[in-house]
Amino acid sequence: MNGRLKNKFPFFESKIAASYLPKIGKYFKIACALLNCFGKRQETRSPRKMQIATSILERKSLPNSLQLRVQEEKLDSRVAKWTKADSSIIADFPILTEEDLRSITLGVYQIRMAKYYCLQHLDENSSYKIFIHVEKSGLLRARIQSRYSKSNDHLVWIQYVPDEIGIGGLRWYCR
Repeated sequence: MNGRLKNKFPFFESKIAASYLPKIGKYFKIACALLNCFGKRQETRSPRKMQIATSILERKSLPNSLQLRVQEEKLDSRVAKWTKADSSIIADFPILTEEDLRSITLGVYQIRMAKYYCLQHLDENSSYKIFIHVEKSGLLRARIQSRYSKSNDHLVWIQYVPDEIGIGGLRWYCR
């Protein structure tokens, strides 16, 4: 929506003077109403989109068993021995197809953004700035810098069945 708004209304593309702050909400609503009324529809129904929506609704009510485990075992408060991400550290990680990744991410946006995520997390030596701590076989913790803030890191726990193919035994939790 924001991209469409900026393309159609250049006013929203650049810095907006502080004097507009009291009226900016009204301007935004008017611009959105105009796009809704006269703009091209973004939404199209397709079997894939319906499948994604169904998956979201199913996942919404499920408890995250890995999150519960992390909290119960206090894995988030344990000291970690961080090493740079390398395929040799987790050689038994499941093999995932692009379709598996689409299923995990509920669509293609993250797949399209993967190139940019990867470039952002490379250092000067083309080495990843993603760090991994192997809790035990089949459970690892990763630390990755936030895409939006250089001072924030995200912790991700991934539980997997070693040498599995596909996402059947894969669980994840991000904090």
